[in-house]
Amino acid sequence: MTEHQYDADIAVYAPLRGRGAEQLSVYAALKTLARAGFLITLIDTSRRGETPAFAAVPSRVTELLSVDRIFLAGPGSAFRVQTAIVFRPSISTGPRDTGVTVVADSAVAVLDGAMAKRAAKADDEALEQLREELSGTGAALRAALSVAASAVDDLPALARLVEDTELTALEDVWDFQFPSAALAAQPRTAPLDEQVPRIGRHVVGAEPLWPEQEIDVRRVLPTTADWDVRFYGPHTRLIKLLGRTPPNWRMHSVVGPRDLETLDFWVPIVDDPQAIVEDPAVREAIAAGLLVILPFEMRRHFGEGAIYASAAGVRKLARQRHTEGTLFADQSRRAVNYARERSSDRILDVLAPLGTTESLAVRESAPPAYAPREGRDRFRVAFVTSNGAGMGHLTRLLAMARRMPEEIEPVFISLSQAVPVVAKFGFPYVYIASKNETGMKPSVWNAYSESRFREEFALLKPDVLIFDGTWPYRGLLNAAAAEGVRMVWSRRGMWREGVADRALSAAVNFDGIIQPGEFAAELDCGATTRMDDAHEVAPLTILDRSELLSREEAREHLGLRPGERGVLVTLGAGNLNNISDTTSVVVEALQKLGAPWRIFLTNNPIAAGVTAFEGVDSLDIYPIVEYANAFDFTVSATGYNSFHEWVMACVPTLWIPNLETQTDDQGARSRYAELAGVGVNVEDPSYESISRALTGLTEPGVLEKMRSRLEELWVDNGASAAAARLSTLVKEGVVRS
Repeated sequence: MTEHQYDADIAVYAPLRGRGAEQLSVYAALKTLARAGFLITLIDTSRRGETPAFAAVPSRVTELLSVDRIFLAGPGSAFRVQTAIVFRPSISTGPRDTGVTVVADSAVAVLDGAMAKRAAKADDEALEQLREELSGTGAALRAALSVAASAVDDLPALARLVEDTELTALEDVWDFQFPSAALAAQPRTAPLDEQVPRIGRHVVGAEPLWPEQEIDVRRVLPTTADWDVRFYGPHTRLIKLLGRTPPNWRMHSVVGPRDLETLDFWVPIVDDPQAIVEDPAVREAIAAGLLVILPFEMRRHFGEGAIYASAAGVRKLARQRHTEGTLFADQSRRAVNYARERSSDRILDVLAPLGTTESLAVRESAPPAYAPREGRDRFRVAFVTSNGAGMGHLTRLLAMARRMPEEIEPVFISLSQAVPVVAKFGFPYVYIASKNETGMKPSVWNAYSESRFREEFALLKPDVLIFDGTWPYRGLLNAAAAEGVRMVWSRRGMWREGVADRALSAAVNFDGIIQPGEFAAELDCGATTRMDDAHEVAPLTILDRSELLSREEAREHLGLRPGERGVLVTLGAGNLNNISDTTSVVVEALQKLGAPWRIFLTNNPIAAGVTAFEGVDSLDIYPIVEYANAFDFTVSATGYNSFHEWVMACVPTLWIPNLETQTDDQGARSRYAELAGVGVNVEDPSYESISRALTGLTEPGVLEKMRSRLEELWVDNGASAAAARLSTLVKEGVVRS
């Protein structure tokens, strides 16, 4: 038989609306098979009334159907495959009732818990009924059928079932509840902190039902300083129950891929034993080598994978294991081994006796024909920015737009009043008034913005949009979904530590994430550092160093005379903080320097107000970095663009961070600049602090040393790499016949 006779490698019959530990095994196995290269046709065998909450489709199903190489079979379809697997037949409709025809070289029905109990009975009539259910598949599933035990590990029941029948029993137990990707490379050898135990949990999916009484939560998760409690995932109801967040708790709304590495002990906190059994988070914690503490009645489900205590005994048990390093390491090793024995990768081994060892499918898509929409010769990308307090969002997207290949047409849709600056670079734009500008309530503005975005998307018909902002607006997300516009998120890092990470949950709405890099990344402690969902590029700036005017040209344009030395003051737009007082203090301190210093002050396009100073030149230039070589040093805020532009241009800077930003950690950038020797950090903008910093900065040799250090540390502009990544995402997502 040639490979061209197969439509898929494996046909999987499974009730997609099922729940429980055995269902987790199905999902984990499917993802592993797809990752191994097998092409899978998935046949839904959900039977009304047999699964709890029948109408609700688990989020895991949606996730499965988005996995490459897994596709859902529709009624009336037919497939030739290597192997057919019938999972969970006790709660499934029979293969003949699915409307799908499968011809397989081999097939296996996996005996689940309910069927094992029936097979274990000495009732011949019940046993005969089971045989008919498993083998009487008729023309719908044509194959030599084998049977295997599932996670129930009831081999005696399996032996009784196959006795005196034509069915063949497989020796392996089909238990794949632990995602292989979650397995720790090595068990833990010791707690993370010798003094303070780290205890908590993460949440997979929706927020669980917590205990009704606050005291039941506090028994498990301590609120005293001698414990470090960390929580990852949705927790609105939990905090409502407690009334406030205890000071020793660290709460995160979104789960990051490395969050479990920050815990020693994992606890479920819920009262319902069945909820613990069905919770995939428990298995992920065990696989990560954490010491998972569960109620005593869970021992029969998780064996040596966990340790057990009553709610009142959790803290005592954790303290004991934390103090006794040998006990801690031994349990971590047992947990990892327990997970490895039940890892999803095992399905590749148990399929071998059926003859399925490699992918033979040829049902591959032909190379996609990338083409713009009908009537166009270019792809169209909408560059969408939030309003922002400065020029950051707009400038980052401009940096990408300027470097897009010829076959992509950029158009800007922005909530920023500064959006007309894009016309200078030849790009069309649309302005949509922000919530602050309209004065609307959030709910009203979201409805308004959804209508406006839908109107523009319907008119412009962009193939893809890229959004730069910290919080993707609900109106934007709804409009893009309604108009079928694929989305990319330009999401910078350097979020302030402790800032709520709820916005990160919006990542599921985007087809790709591009993260502009940070020169000060070593001090980034924010929420985005917990994620690995983004394609990171080097720090980006609107201009390359080669596009800057030479020192002679820049000085001539600004009217600097021979012997004069230029200093630029650029403290942002002042829309979040009042910069007038700080600007006045800076100008006064600079004027005290006297000759040969000449002072320039930027006029930001969206500044809340600009004050004129006698003897100070006001500049209304965008982007001002084009003239960077004219200045001997700058006094600047540390927003993303200003920071990276002056670093790129190798201009020594006195940094005055805006510490009132909601998300952007300007203080960390400023501190890093001083630590790296490329600037001076002044977080207290008093006259004394600024004057002292200026005196040190202008001492002989200091500026030259900083310039040399900047030349040494700067890397290439990441704007081209970001544009290339965006271009790839556009072309990959716009496949038209």
